[in-house]
Amino acid sequence: MKRSASAWPARQKAGFDTNTFYLPDSPVIGALVWGDVEFGITNKNSGKKSFVSSLVSQRLTKMISVAPLINENFAGVCGHLFSLTLGSVDNTRRFEGDTDRLSVTLRKLDALPVIGGPRGAARHRTRCSWARYQGGPAGYLQYSFKVGQLWLSRDPVALRRAGAEGTRPRTRRRRRAAAQEPILKFTPRPPSSSSASKIRPRFSVEKISVPAPAPL
Repeated sequence: MKRSASAWPARQKAGFDTNTFYLPDSPVIGALVWGDVEFGITNKNSGKKSFVSSLVSQRLTKMISVAPLINENFAGVCGHLFSLTLGSVDNTRRFEGDTDRLSVTLRKLDALPVIGGPRGAARHRTRCSWARYQGGPAGYLQYSFKVGQLWLSRDPVALRRAGAEGTRPRTRRRRRAAAQEPILKFTPRPPSSSSASKIRPRFSVEKISVPAPAPL
């Protein structure tokens, strides 16, 4: 039996496509760091663009986004919109720390054809064996609870809403022991008039039961 193998370089090693970028309508100059395309360039226009990774714009034809269900202090849920979009471009520090700016940026980046469009993510999968509802980027296992599901959808917004609505009650009751709380159940709400619901047509979230591994 013949085996086929493929090796993909890391985003940083692959570099960025200087012809494909995101330029906000009202650019905020970012604090460039090593690895950003325009790091070290001192002209007045540097730091206004976020260039797309060459992996995303030139080598990948379809992407399957896989994300755990964990919270993020500014975005609400560190899911597909957050990780896929910011992970595909450079110069992202300027968007973090401002909730309003971040929410607009995530939608704009997801609208780029190579990220959320026809050439972008084809399927989104949220691993919900265990979920975490508090702690941000730090790994606080005491804020975790068992779900035992795999969520599938074509729409990252639907998954984000499902995750946010599922973890919000536990965030309010975070002092209770996670092991004594019921398993997450999510009932979709009717589409709202929020800007997030207008990104693209609303798709359903398919949920598959999977065995949850024991916590470490």
